[in-house]
Amino acid sequence: MPCGNPYLKKGVSPDEDRLELTRLSVEEFKEKTSNAVWEVSDMEIRREGDTYTFETIAALKDIYPNAELYFLVGEDSLRYMENWVNPQLIFADCIVIAAARPSRKHQTFDAGGHEMHTGSESSGTEERIEDLQARLMKMFPAEIHIMRFDDPLSASDIRKAVSEGKDINGMVTEHAGKYITEKGMYI
Repeated sequence: MPCGNPYLKKGVSPDEDRLELTRLSVEEFKEKTSNAVWEVSDMEIRREGDTYTFETIAALKDIYPNAELYFLVGEDSLRYMENWVNPQLIFADCIVIAAARPSRKHQTFDAGGHEMHTGSESSGTEERIEDLQARLMKMFPAEIHIMRFDDPLSASDIRKAVSEGKDINGMVTEHAGKYITEKGMYI
């Protein structure tokens, strides 16, 4: 589900492009995972005004009252979720899975080799992802899992590669890459 009008992020690609990229990517996953159920939703794009995650989760709970909801979020977003609108409702109504990439440039590590990151805007302290997880789970309470990836690839990396005329094969699905090229996105 692509985000509709994110109140914290400006300058995102047009709704129709993000929705089509999501559809194309999911189609390729459907082909590779025959026993999984994949569905693309335009719920947030159809909603007028700013998009708030807690409202989307409430709507999904109405549609799927007996379902256990999982909210997949990037580690960078998890670090600021406590400052979102009504984060307690998000943490109460779904299991949060934070996707963590390997270290970024200029990242620091503690003595145990755990990645350190500047904490929430209010704390200004260095905070390991495991400490953030524990703090948020105690604060709200919440169920948060960390899903680690070996690949440091980010959306910014993809946009930069496209703008520099580099091949994005392997960075996005084949159909999504073709769409980005045909539409002249990120140039």
